[in-house]
Amino acid sequence: MDGDAPDALLDTYASEREYAADENILNSTTDFIMPKTAVSRLFRDAALRLPRDYEFARRIVFNSGRLSVPAVLRDSVLNTPDANDDAFICAMMPGTACADAPVRVKGRDAWAMNAMQAGAFMGLSLFLRPRR
Repeated sequence: MDGDAPDALLDTYASEREYAADENILNSTTDFIMPKTAVSRLFRDAALRLPRDYEFARRIVFNSGRLSVPAVLRDSVLNTPDANDDAFICAMMPGTACADAPVRVKGRDAWAMNAMQAGAFMGLSLFLRPRR
């Protein structure tokens, strides 16, 4: 806004937004949203009934009209290579939105997204326990 950033930064914004727009259009025009056959409609309607009774399905069926699932920008030019040679392949990787998770804050159960303070720098570290 103050003109301090190089022009190349604006190019990264364009590439990410164009990719996200393409992904949103793809998600909004699927056979799921607008079934073209009776069989497609049957499968779609069955899938939409699942979340009422099965919690696992609530994460699968989303409102594509709101485009509530952010684009995954794993190939963004703003992502830098990992410092080691290990492949960083999982759901949470650079370019993805942070998923919520249960955490402990000051000895109490909480959710990560609720525990983060707006406008404050937050560091999140994971301590994984070995499987037994």
